[in-house]
Amino acid sequence: MVKPGSLLDAGAGSGEMSKKLLHAGLCRSLTGVEPFEKNFLILRENWDGLPESKSIQAQLEKLPFENSSFDQVLSCQVFEHIQNHEQAAREVARVLRHGGHALISVPHPPEISPGEEHVRPGYTEAEMRALMEPCGFEFLAAEYFFTYPTLRRLFCILELPWLGWIVSPAWADQESGLTNEERKKMNPYGIACLFRKL
Repeated sequence: MVKPGSLLDAGAGSGEMSKKLLHAGLCRSLTGVEPFEKNFLILRENWDGLPESKSIQAQLEKLPFENSSFDQVLSCQVFEHIQNHEQAAREVARVLRHGGHALISVPHPPEISPGEEHVRPGYTEAEMRALMEPCGFEFLAAEYFFTYPTLRRLFCILELPWLGWIVSPAWADQESGLTNEERKKMNPYGIACLFRKL
């Protein structure tokens, strides 16, 4: 079992997910990096008063940290926005300690809901491995999430003006009872890959 350590949320956005990890005791300190001004202001406000945390406005391609600064790195739906994703991967490797873990989630092609700001339509498992392994990472596992049937039901809820308030989000879940391989075959929105730095 991995002991809670220092966590870098690389491309933190609002910081909601990593904030929950800190509250759950899954990391002992939290640093969030967010390049975009609007998101960074939300992040800073959201983490105001949060113990053992700091937020920094910076690019993933040039992280303002010493080598081997963190025990863990989390990056959710970020790499598809970065033109020079090889440099971002090298920076994640540089600031992560040997034996540390990086969990990276990205869209899985074909992208169900393409973002205008995306520079690529996501990554397959093979593409994530090809990106990260040359930087000194060992691939450990991949999980697929948000299959098309689940997203279709979620979108239905969003289109119901008043009924959407009483329909449980659990109604939309069409994948929790499936194996990872079954989810992989159902046009998943995303893939989360776990790596360890060698």
